[in-house]
Amino acid sequence: MKGYIDLHCHSSFSDGAKTVEQLVDDAIIENVKFLSITDHDDVRSIKELKSLKDRNIVLIAGVELSTTLTLNGKSYDMHLLGYGFDEDNDDITKIMQHYRDNRFQENMNFFGKICELDIDTSDCLCNIKLENYNDILKEIRMTLYKNNYDLDYINNFISRIKKIVPSYDGYEIDTLYAINAIINAGGVAVLAHPAQIEANYKELVEIIEYLSNNGIIGIEVYHSEATKKQMKNYLALSQRFKLFVSVGSDYHYDGEDNKVLGYGIENNLCITECSLLDCLINRRLIIDNNEKVGSKLYEKQIY
Repeated sequence: MKGYIDLHCHSSFSDGAKTVEQLVDDAIIENVKFLSITDHDDVRSIKELKSLKDRNIVLIAGVELSTTLTLNGKSYDMHLLGYGFDEDNDDITKIMQHYRDNRFQENMNFFGKICELDIDTSDCLCNIKLENYNDILKEIRMTLYKNNYDLDYINNFISRIKKIVPSYDGYEIDTLYAINAIINAGGVAVLAHPAQIEANYKELVEIIEYLSNNGIIGIEVYHSEATKKQMKNYLALSQRFKLFVSVGSDYHYDGEDNKVLGYGIENNLCITECSLLDCLINRRLIIDNNEKVGSKLYEKQIY
């Protein structure tokens, strides 16, 4: 049986529930042979991937960046996937620090406002990692629940603080800047889940054409939350603009809309071949921590 491809999932370094090693182990169990952990605005998973030796899986350095593109007088928030880059590159390091500093400061201000509401926040909330990309309300709810707070108390607490949740203004970076940073760090840039961009189809076509002329090499055509019609449209756009095709479950934790690594939702992925993976292998943009990786026999055997 051919192995599956999953170039988009998240660990506990961002908003996922599992460690890097747990994700890799799960991927192997699920017959995923090619995996990239693409944490939001964070590259710490890459060093851990590099430390996992001799696993029967090909691992690829990845990240998902929060960006904003201004085109034809309108701004669009979108996520950009980067693969195969040097995580220690100065530009990448600078970008990661921007994300962490901004997130930490906004969340610190948020907790300061909570204190002003004179609500008992409990010491347990001190364990929340304020610098990580996460849903801060979900993190607070989960932390209180784990510390045995009454459900009525938790719901009341959340309802009182909802109105002061930070907007994280200035958190996203310019899309073209992010693309260039990934390229300059030796990697490649891909547009993540186009369906999540707040744009009509005509605008989306313009966005993809513009990005294809400014450095991206692929589109995440196959995504757990995309409909069959959307996937068909994205495939057509990838062909129209000569972009590589990618696939990602966007897995975060067990039970999330029934997402499974490599399988997506209700087996709507199960992809065993994609042109972006071919590109990454041909360019040697994989983590070479297995003596078999790179061997034509090995690639043929599992691909």
